[in-house]
Amino acid sequence: MKKGLFKVLAVSLAVASITGFTAMDVFADNTIAESWTVTDASVTKNITKTITVENISKDDDPTITAYQIVKGTYKDNKLTDFVPCEGLGSLTIGDIQNPTAKEITDIASAIRENTTSLTGIKLTKGSAAEGESTVSYTADVEPGLYIVIVTDSKTGIVYNPAIIAVNISDANDIEGANGGTVDMTQYFLEGTESVYLKSNNVSINKSIVAEDGKDYNGYSAGYGETVNFKIDEMTIPSYSADYKSVKYVVTDTLEATSFSGINNFSVKVDDTVVMPADDTFTLTLKDKNGNAVTPTETESLLSAESASSFTVDFTEAFIRSHGGSSVVITYSTVVSETAGYNYSENQNTAKLEYTNNPDVDTTGTVQDTTYSYTFGISANIDGEDETNKETTNELNKVSEADGEYTTVTDDDGNTVTKNKYALKGAEFTLYNNIDYAEEHVVGTTLSDEYGLISFVGLNEGTYFLKETNAPNGYTINPTVYRIEINAVYGGDGVLTSYSITTYKANEDGTANGDPVGCAEYTNTAYTVNDDGSVDNNITAEDDNTPLAIVDTKLASLPSTGGAGTIALTVGASIGMALFLTIHIVNKKKNSIAD
Repeated sequence: MKKGLFKVLAVSLAVASITGFTAMDVFADNTIAESWTVTDASVTKNITKTITVENISKDDDPTITAYQIVKGTYKDNKLTDFVPCEGLGSLTIGDIQNPTAKEITDIASAIRENTTSLTGIKLTKGSAAEGESTVSYTADVEPGLYIVIVTDSKTGIVYNPAIIAVNISDANDIEGANGGTVDMTQYFLEGTESVYLKSNNVSINKSIVAEDGKDYNGYSAGYGETVNFKIDEMTIPSYSADYKSVKYVVTDTLEATSFSGINNFSVKVDDTVVMPADDTFTLTLKDKNGNAVTPTETESLLSAESASSFTVDFTEAFIRSHGGSSVVITYSTVVSETAGYNYSENQNTAKLEYTNNPDVDTTGTVQDTTYSYTFGISANIDGEDETNKETTNELNKVSEADGEYTTVTDDDGNTVTKNKYALKGAEFTLYNNIDYAEEHVVGTTLSDEYGLISFVGLNEGTYFLKETNAPNGYTINPTVYRIEINAVYGGDGVLTSYSITTYKANEDGTANGDPVGCAEYTNTAYTVNDDGSVDNNITAEDDNTPLAIVDTKLASLPSTGGAGTIALTVGASIGMALFLTIHIVNKKKNSIAD
């Protein structure tokens, strides 16, 4: 007889999110079946104790089942031995005090394949304590060793088989049996060696790395500017041997009209750069038409200016040998001049596909989306949305001040606000620095027939607006304007509001007094769809005030041959005649006097 045979074998393993498990369709009640082995007709007490599976995500709702693989034998209400259960069939456990990882995973595979006669006991989900993110599952079972199988996980978690025991430390006191606990966040141990993690959280995070080094889900970048992306918070699952095949694939597809090229591409595993190879991963780059693209390599960085998507497909051998390793992918791209602006989200979604079932060729997917925005002044409120045809009104060119505004529809069906004194053809230049140097020119535009002064593809920040040419017959307005574009993003990166505020600028570029124009647009009731796209709900603030920039009409001089010229000529002729008459009269007087 062995005393203290199990020292509460809470060496449970990490179990993976498993679906399609036919052997789990029928469960025994959470009570112990009266089928114990006894050596004679003596009655043995029906002893049960609670086993507990800890640290299951409260947001998950898996099925957790315990299968008894080792049981006790009894005589006269005393423990005589622990032996493997008959339901194991041909499967064996060499040392029931120290089952190996292979023995456990072989048994788990047989259970899933329904080739054993082991009976499962379904555990019951508990309640999460206030502020806790995990729950425990429990069941009352007889003394012995159990293998725990987790199936039907609803979240991005991979579970491996685990073991748990109800131990009898004193053969003469079977009522003093101790229920076991298994923590699903720990490793399965074989001696002192970690074999595999009991449960693995599968996640992915996509972010935009700004110039300040910080990561953002939502950010802005102007046309032609570089955006740096990072995909992290990925950990290769620690798969047990009962997973017949494993997959771990990262894909990322740029919005074709918004970005151009995949450059400076890098994959790091545990902070070490890993290049594509037969024993690491396969890298596939494609252009927007789905054609394969071959990258160029510079100092272990890969670039393909025509690429718009990539796939990183890790080999099975690499996955199995790197369980628990972190993966980080970085690359850069350029914002296209066809990117949408204002509330048109230029989205970019990274996806991770991973094996989530040991025996069935099914996979789970997790994904994360970033949003890059550009802005427009006096431009469409949602630069890609064909159903929203509203043109904003921040800057106007007019021939007279205090003109009334009316709403009209242009030839493309856009709703436009027009000033009564709208002036077409004035040239304006937008700078990102007050020194007006050529390298700081952001764009040049002409006021249109509605008087709108429009710029698109702008980053949020500060700009300076200057009239550089006036329409014929008008003077240039000499005022320089300081324009500030500010944006606010939600936690998911979606643009929730942006404002355009205009001031008169001092010579040093600072604001001169109160704003002379202001506009703010909010988007707080938006909806994010499963594919990452956004249904916006945009509202213009009631106190929005457009800026009207006045050009003065030049004074008209009389043309040649006009009435003014004739009058001048006649007046000059009369004056000359009077002068000659006086001169002649005076000359005659002088002659008589002589």
